[in-house]
Amino acid sequence: MIWVALIALSLLYVALLGFRLWRGFTATMKTFENTTETLEQYAAHRRELLQRPEPADPLEGRTAPADGLAVFADPDEMRQAYLSGKAFRIENRRRRRVDRRSQRGQRQSLRDLALNQPIV
Repeated sequence: MIWVALIALSLLYVALLGFRLWRGFTATMKTFENTTETLEQYAAHRRELLQRPEPADPLEGRTAPADGLAVFADPDEMRQAYLSGKAFRIENRRRRRVDRRSQRGQRQSLRDLALNQPIV
């Protein structure tokens, strides 16, 4: 009689383990499904961005020589081109940050708004 109870309990234990395994498997599959939907949306957005027309002049606004020609350029000119490009990128980041914060209704940094500049 005791053996019947032990076998019944072990079968119940195996059934519970199988049920937990099934629930974990279905949760994992649901996560995979959500991830593939997200990746499909990302891929569609990426395809849309890639279908946009290229600018007429990809080097427009560049002050540095074309790739490969920097070796033969004057070091002072290259340094100046690097510094001007760096300042341009910093200003673009600042402008995007101010726009993003104003759209979200967030507070602006005085540094970003250039209100902390000394009055001359």
